[in-house]
Amino acid sequence: MTQPLTVDELKRWVLFGASWRPRELSDDHAVVEMCQCTGELVEVRESTDPWVISYVRGKPDGDGQ
Repeated sequence: MTQPLTVDELKRWVLFGASWRPRELSDDHAVVEMCQCTGELVEVRESTDPWVISYVRGKPDGDGQ
């Protein structure tokens, strides 16, 4: 079983040149596609943590800006 996604992981992912994009986003659940720098999908992660949901909602393009 995969550990729930964290904000630190999202930030680190972008720091190393990759990107992420939300696949599903609701008030209580986020599903995020983790992609290589080329845009190729690496894995899909999810979280029910309100902090992660808020972060994803605030940065929908996953570029870390």
